[in-house]
This record gives sequence, C-alpha cells and structure tokens, in this order.
Amino acid sequence: MSDMLVLIIEPPSLSQQIRRAARVAEEGRGIQVIGVAATAPEAMALMAAAPPDVLIIDLAENPAGGLQTLRAIRQQNNRVMILARADGADEDFILRAIQTGVMGFITGQEDLSAALHTLRQGEPYLPPLVAGQLVRGLQRAG
Repeated sequence: MSDMLVLIIEPPSLSQQIRRAARVAEEGRGIQVIGVAATAPEAMALMAAAPPDVLIIDLAENPAGGLQTLRAIRQQNNRVMILARADGADEDFILRAIQTGVMGFITGQEDLSAALHTLRQGEPYLPPLVAGQLVRGLQRAG
C-alpha cells in the first residue's frame, strides 16, 4: 500500500500541534506529509501541484473562515479527505463542517495516526467528544 499523502493548513500563529503530531504519525506508518501551508491560497497552490489524499486543517482559530476555505477546496478537489481540528466547536459548527465535506475531527487529545488510518479505510473519524456534539446537534435539528 502506498503512503497516504497529507497536506496541513495550520497558521504559524497557532501552536503547531498538528505539525508535531503529523511528524510522529509519519514515522514508518505509511503517512507522508507533503506540505504545510499557512494560508488557504498557499494550500490550494500546493494541492494543484501535488494532490494530497488527506487535508488536515485547523479550524479552531477562525471557524467561519475555515468553512469558506473548505468550500473553495471542495471546488478544486472533491476527492480529498478532510480532517479538521476544531477545539471548542459547537454542535452547529460540527454539522456545517460535515456538510461542507469534513470526514473527521481531531481535538488535540487523539492520536493523529489513528485518525489518518481510519480515514484510509474510508471511514469517518469522530472522537467521543465530537460524536456527542454531533448527536446533540442532530437531535436539536430533528
């Protein structure tokens, strides 16, 4: 099985938690980080040059702007699997992110390699906290 190609969007103003976790996940586990972008336009240029299998995006700092970014990414590449970091996101945001194409979420507590391998199997990755928020959001919406 070939390496899973991963692109990360994480502004330098954040803790770089995703970058560090990706380096750990990468070590001998069939994962290759092919780029790190600080902005959406930079990520889209990298995606055009080398399409990743997975895009990891940090939505914690700017959730609304992140959703706009996801829509633009989906227009450029509707096959990329999206894994979003969304610490503190509410139920409505989780639902909108899924509707925009997010396949999984991380909150900083999970093992990134487990999330990536779940996506590799074609399954969504929802840690318990996010799954609970999703259920509550669906119950409220229904």
